[in-house]
Amino acid sequence: MVITQSGSSRASPTFVGSKHETKE
Repeated sequence: MVITQSGSSRASPTFVGSKHETKE
């Protein structure tokens, strides 16, 4: 699932942060 950080962050900040941390 590849979504823009801005859109994703706005929809689910926790989900994005967790995914971003795991991905990096």
